[in-house]
Amino acid sequence: MTAILDRLLAEPAFEALRSAVESGGEVRVTGAHGSFGPYLAAGVARALRTALVYVAIAEEAAECAAEDVSLFLEGSRVEIFSYPLLGQDRDALHATRRVLAALGDRAEPPVVTAELEAALQEVPSAEALARASVRLATGAELDPEDLVRRLVDAGYDPVPAVEYRGEVSRRGGIVAVFTHEAENPVRFEFFGDSVDSIRTFEVGTQRSIATVSELTLWVDPPEGAPRATLLDHLRPGTIVFLAEPEEMQARLGPAFEAFLASARRHRLVLVSEFGASGHRFDVGSPAHFGGDLSAAIRGLGELRAGVRDLWLFCGTEARVHRLGRQLADEGLPAGNGLRLAPGRLTRGFVWSSAGLAALGYHELFGRPPRRARRGGGPGRTTAPLDDFLHLEVGDFVVHLVHGIGRYRGIGRIEQDGEVQEYLKIEYRGASILHVPVTQTDLVHKYVGARGHVPN
Repeated sequence: MTAILDRLLAEPAFEALRSAVESGGEVRVTGAHGSFGPYLAAGVARALRTALVYVAIAEEAAECAAEDVSLFLEGSRVEIFSYPLLGQDRDALHATRRVLAALGDRAEPPVVTAELEAALQEVPSAEALARASVRLATGAELDPEDLVRRLVDAGYDPVPAVEYRGEVSRRGGIVAVFTHEAENPVRFEFFGDSVDSIRTFEVGTQRSIATVSELTLWVDPPEGAPRATLLDHLRPGTIVFLAEPEEMQARLGPAFEAFLASARRHRLVLVSEFGASGHRFDVGSPAHFGGDLSAAIRGLGELRAGVRDLWLFCGTEARVHRLGRQLADEGLPAGNGLRLAPGRLTRGFVWSSAGLAALGYHELFGRPPRRARRGGGPGRTTAPLDDFLHLEVGDFVVHLVHGIGRYRGIGRIEQDGEVQEYLKIEYRGASILHVPVTQTDLVHKYVGARGHVPN
């Protein structure tokens, strides 16, 4: 979302913060309500073009920060660091290792968010990870049998044909590997002991997707390999944001000082909602209206009158267009500082002195934002209903409370002198459920196995 980020970068208060962070040392920020902390982090990452780690007190806060930064830094690499405890999901373990590797990428420095507990855990050190990898490039010399044996020793399952992450197969001079970090498996074609080509491919069709010149395969470090924390993996110059350090200190007690000392080896920014020290931003939270549409529209009009720029993040393009029509009918058309945009903002904020406000659709209409699930897997039977305008009448949908029904179009019902739009969902016995368009987050499109018709 370049426009709202450009608005931040143009503010003198942000420029003072950027300059202080660039100079190094410890910087304190107060008054950062709502998603303003991730907003500042996105601005600093964009302005200084370097890797940034945002540590939050809890897992949900870290996930929300990742979603907010992804919104503001549209198209940039944003990762969540969530190191699993011993014996937990192997996919998560390898995904963690991918995040650690990304922190060393100078060409595309990422923003990484982490909960405090994950940031404190010991993980394989950078040296241990470097030794526990196999880097393959076209023309490289390697016995394919040795490659398969090393991957099997590292925990990969040998199979006739790869279908799932963590599998490896060999057929003559062709080795296929589905790594724990990748979206698609990769096929290595050998000519003798030389890598002739490397291609990603689709599991279902076996068709090649793209040719790559080189690839790194990660294997497990041996027991007893050196360990380090997330902050130990950071390159010099990396920026570390600690959100709500006072809560962290209360959580950790005396151990907080050691954690803070580790963070101070980098460019450190301490961000708090409350307080008046350091770089103070007069940022507050927008009002909530509990689903009262009329009150929400009145409140939106009042907020618009008090700022120069107001962004309302609506979730989907369909909702942008629908709400735009609805607001225009109420005498509050988009434009003149009011911007309706797709995307989900987890917690809105009002920056009074800058004349800037941003809020999410759910804050007007009383629905919590639905965070996208990361790293989904097979077997999913529903998909988020991001654009119900593209549904066909008769399609199966899933209401999170009432279950599977058939979509029967959009209806309008007049109540108390106001006309409201509803999704119509038909259930057994021809009964119709009317779902207000403000509650479409409760409805998913049904995605079952091909050819399967639900009862």
